[in-house]
Amino acid sequence: MSDANYNKIKHLVEVDDDTLAVFTVNLESQKQMENLSIATNADITKDFIDYFFAGLQTNLRFAKEGPDNRAGKLKWTINEYERIRTLIIYEKDRFVIVLIKSNKSLSETVDNILGYYYESTTW
Repeated sequence: MSDANYNKIKHLVEVDDDTLAVFTVNLESQKQMENLSIATNADITKDFIDYFFAGLQTNLRFAKEGPDNRAGKLKWTINEYERIRTLIIYEKDRFVIVLIKSNKSLSETVDNILGYYYESTTW
């Protein structure tokens, strides 16, 4: 996927109250997050994201192939925690991880994010 698709999610973080943050994880350097963008009204810090990502790494098995949740060529997973959800989009060379508020409509929020992310992609 191109960086244009990531920039779409970054834009959603800036304008949509349901999304808290987005970052990428390059498959070559799975232990480092890249391109972090936190919503200005999210009431979370980079330290929180670092802590959360450290836990995410220990609880998830990062692999080159994502799970079998698919819409066309799209691979993704949703993880729910007490106060936050993650949407992980699996790409060929990276993961895009979106942090979502847990008190919002999950299906509507995820549909909006995925639709916006892939709106220009030909299936």
